[in-house]
Amino acid sequence: FVANSCSSDITVIGCFGAAAADPALGKTCNAVPLPGVPTCGEWKPDPYANLKMLTCSKPECHFFADYDGSANYGAGVEDNYPMSGFLGTWYLLGIVAASMSTADGAIVALGTVFSHNLLRKSGKVSSGNLLHFARASTFLFAAIAGLIAMTKPNETGYFLIVAFDCVLAAGVVPLFALVYWKNIKPEAGFFSLVAGAVVRVVLEFALPKDGLLLWFGTFARSFGPG
Repeated sequence: FVANSCSSDITVIGCFGAAAADPALGKTCNAVPLPGVPTCGEWKPDPYANLKMLTCSKPECHFFADYDGSANYGAGVEDNYPMSGFLGTWYLLGIVAASMSTADGAIVALGTVFSHNLLRKSGKVSSGNLLHFARASTFLFAAIAGLIAMTKPNETGYFLIVAFDCVLAAGVVPLFALVYWKNIKPEAGFFSLVAGAVVRVVLEFALPKDGLLLWFGTFARSFGPG
């Protein structure tokens, strides 16, 4: 829990909304802000929650209390439920394997497209050495991907979402044009790809992450405390 944080989820001190402000409802607000006392707060998600859940195998891990018996443990039952080290290890191995398969598939695809669609079209690569250049280019894209991931090691999943967004923004117009427009030229498709990717990258840094552009986002989620 973070005090004095921009929040729309929980209020520590204060009366907000139409219920407290409308005299017709007959409700009064007795909350008085005190100096030095936080006036709002927010429950922040733990970015390491999943890792802690899968790796915490000590007896004091994962405390659970069934206060009213709704979890079928009995009202007032309190106990700890640590994670099995064997199952946690296999869960982590599965996550690592899935991440590596996604990463190497994307890197191989980039190397293949780069060597076949760009280098081969330029005339510098022939069919005889195409495979050699495709394999060598994977090292280039692996180094670029590693450098990007090193900027925010704890947000690699977010990078994956942005990467798919860039592919969608870059490829949606050329794909529809190929289907519905018979006279499209390769140059137009190439510049459309570049324009879509550049616009998506610019918007990534230009737009605030306040939830206003999310379909099911929370309005004004970070517009100030209280």
